[in-house]
Amino acid sequence: MNWMSWVGVAMLLASTALGIWWAERHVRRQRAKLDALDSAWGLGLLDDLAFLARRKEALTHAPQRIGGPGIRVLALAVVVPFVVAVIWNGQSPSNPSSAGTLPSVDPAASGIEQQPSSTPRARSMDEVLASLSTRLQREGGTVDDWLLLGRGYASQGKFSDAETALHSALTQAPERSDVEAEWIEMRAKAQGTYAAQDQARLIALAALAPTQAKPLWLLAEIAEQNGDARMAEKRWREVLGLLPPDSPDRAVIMQRLETLAGGHLPGQTSGGAAMEIRLELSPEASTALPPSATVFVFARSPDSPMPVAAHRLTLGELPTTVHLDDSHLIQPGRRLSSYSTLLVGARVSASGDARPASGDIEAEQVLIESSGQGHRLQLTLSRIRP
Repeated sequence: MNWMSWVGVAMLLASTALGIWWAERHVRRQRAKLDALDSAWGLGLLDDLAFLARRKEALTHAPQRIGGPGIRVLALAVVVPFVVAVIWNGQSPSNPSSAGTLPSVDPAASGIEQQPSSTPRARSMDEVLASLSTRLQREGGTVDDWLLLGRGYASQGKFSDAETALHSALTQAPERSDVEAEWIEMRAKAQGTYAAQDQARLIALAALAPTQAKPLWLLAEIAEQNGDARMAEKRWREVLGLLPPDSPDRAVIMQRLETLAGGHLPGQTSGGAAMEIRLELSPEASTALPPSATVFVFARSPDSPMPVAAHRLTLGELPTTVHLDDSHLIQPGRRLSSYSTLLVGARVSASGDARPASGDIEAEQVLIESSGQGHRLQLTLSRIRP
């Protein structure tokens, strides 16, 4: 077989592999999107109904699968006889030992996609979010894609990243008041408080979209934080009137209204787990962090690393006394007093992120029984996180 024959065989194999890759590129992209949905559902970022709706939509708009085993078998049915014919005709009588010998073809070298030898492992939350972020930055995505990314970051306490992702969603759908309200909420969590202009914007959104519950929900929480029980009750009843009868959020609101009817705000209940925390920075904890560095005071369950309540302030405000109660709940619906025990701690964040990182200054966490009538604690920021 002369070199011209080998060149022809190589060109045919390369063109066939390129054709298969070109035919399947959309299918691979679709498969990656479905994998991301599966992972998000498995990690709890999507509930069952949202997952089924998103998967149905993705499959409805899926490209027709012109690749896969069918096209590979067809390609081999065309290529193999041609290769055999070329080799057979190219055999030299002076080299009989080579008769009937076919060159081995490395599937990896040919570019033909190989099936994995084992099932893929379950990915962590960090891997799912990193993969989704990379895909959205490279290819773009829908409003729901950016919302999914933002909510994933929020579930990890990465409120600055969540705010950025939700802003991308809002850019695509500026008319959606629910998206804007969620973005305002993440910005407030990243900053530690609702700015005056954000509160005014929520009031405007509630007037512009009276059927949307999200702006009213946030306004009710703001009223509670501001100590305005009358306005909080008004807002909660407005939200209640917008929710369907089977919504689990109705139980949360009824609990809030019950507390307000007793003449208390969630953070003022006499039998709750309100904490008075004296917070200081140890002189030995030398740091080059500026006075504007973020300080987090938090309470969490011993069974979970995620805080259930948190308060944000700056390093320049220390020493100070902080009151941590139900008004600082990160996820509403469960009072601090409903936890049998809580770990209370504080941390100076070098990055401003809610997640612990190397270089942060921490206080020794204190274990308390949250069913008490109130607690007075002393926390000293003295340990630098490795």
